[in-house]
Amino acid sequence: MHGITASVADTSSAQRTLSKVGRQALGILLLCCAAAAHGAELVSTTLPAAYAAGFVVSTGLLHLAGISFGALKGVRYGAQLVRVTGVAIAVAGVWILAGMPGMA
Repeated sequence: MHGITASVADTSSAQRTLSKVGRQALGILLLCCAAAAHGAELVSTTLPAAYAAGFVVSTGLLHLAGISFGALKGVRYGAQLVRVTGVAIAVAGVWILAGMPGMA
């Protein structure tokens, strides 16, 4: 009976490892796709190092903003503020997709 238990534990461990490897592979694939898409946006006259630095800084600031909004959930009315901000961002996204009507 002990051998069966060990075998089940080994299978479970292998599945967790495979699952972790699969998630890492998917992450690498998505990273490569994002890098290719944003690299295509690079204008030939732009300094690649400056473009990359700006991209990294702006990504970090977006993460910081997201973490800050998440931290607001712990304060009074924070959850409502996060919800209202999310709605405002969604409305702005729809407005942009609609071609920003009302802008000259």
